[in-house]
Amino acid sequence: MAQTDLHPRTALIVLTALNLLNYADRNVLFAVQPLVQEEFHISKVQIGYLTSAFLLCYMCAAPFVGPLADRYSRKLIIVVGAMFWSGLTLLTAVTHNYTELLVRHTLVGIGEATFVTIAPTFVVDLFSEDRRARILGVFYLAIPVGSAAGYLLGGNLAPHYGWRFPFYIAAAPGFLLAGALLFLTEPERGQFDSPKDHGQNSANDPISPRRGAVLGLLRNPAFLTATLGMAFMAEIARLNGGSESNLEPAFKALRDLLPNVGAISANLGAHATLFQQEQIDIAPYNFNFVETLKAKGVDVEFVVPDSGPVAWRTSLHIVKGAARPDLAFQWIEGAITPEVQGDESKPPYDIIPTNTKVAMTPVMTAKIAKTPADLSKLIFLDWKKLNEVRGSAIDRFNREIKV
Repeated sequence: MAQTDLHPRTALIVLTALNLLNYADRNVLFAVQPLVQEEFHISKVQIGYLTSAFLLCYMCAAPFVGPLADRYSRKLIIVVGAMFWSGLTLLTAVTHNYTELLVRHTLVGIGEATFVTIAPTFVVDLFSEDRRARILGVFYLAIPVGSAAGYLLGGNLAPHYGWRFPFYIAAAPGFLLAGALLFLTEPERGQFDSPKDHGQNSANDPISPRRGAVLGLLRNPAFLTATLGMAFMAEIARLNGGSESNLEPAFKALRDLLPNVGAISANLGAHATLFQQEQIDIAPYNFNFVETLKAKGVDVEFVVPDSGPVAWRTSLHIVKGAARPDLAFQWIEGAITPEVQGDESKPPYDIIPTNTKVAMTPVMTAKIAKTPADLSKLIFLDWKKLNEVRGSAIDRFNREIKV
């Protein structure tokens, strides 16, 4: 389906306006609280319960709404949710005691949860990936604007027309916008996503389904941060008389280094940003990540310490009880073929091949190993021992190693 058929800008305007009403509605109450207290003779604690009840209902409803969007029309769920919360807002007209107001405000959480959970997925499927950041910026601009509008609406209208009147004003547009959304075409899920996101081939991307999972793991910040960090700690420990199971020398060395440390980045993604901003002089990093930054023009170089380069192997395993072990075998066999490893050794992946039939790239022979046989001379850590202390070491690092 062509993007022009989806009326993306119209849909963005309608959804952004609904998002604005969403936040205006929930903030009107804060502006009229003194008048509510005066009429119902309630305490500040009871007023606080209104927001607590709303947030609790909102929090409990949201996880159940998400799966519904995977089974049914997102547009219809958003419309029903908007109608539901607008109707409850309008029911403020017949709210004559604190209990009724508490029930009304609590149930509004269900309607608003349906919108906040699903609307962003609707929006991103309307636009190509290169425009999504700007589009979501527009969509989420409704949060501060809507919140301010709620205060302004309640604060200016309530003293003149009563505290219920601002809720009527907030409810009416909700019905109109929900109705307008019914006439818009719902976008196909993931229609503008890159083929690589689904593990498919494209003309410019050699990743196939059998390669995508490994490359995804090797570029997963959480996995690589934990792995590189532990390798870094183990090597420092080894150079100072420790081992994979005894990281105490590493912690001592790090504490001695702290006066010269400018920052401790949260993950390897932060590393990349700091390198590009020229705020890192030296840091542990992956060979292929350095090559990626160099290709982007970043003035960075991968160097090997005199003690030798530390490496780790990526292994592939078949899960016990797999429904189709034959397909798993085919996947693994494909991943170690010269064709696949040859492609992965080239930019932008720069993954060092383990198949001896694949020639090392010039930058690999200059920095890592001259031949595949030389790979055995790299420093390989005992990950069985490291994994036994991984959890406690990470917790201790987070507690003790601070700038």
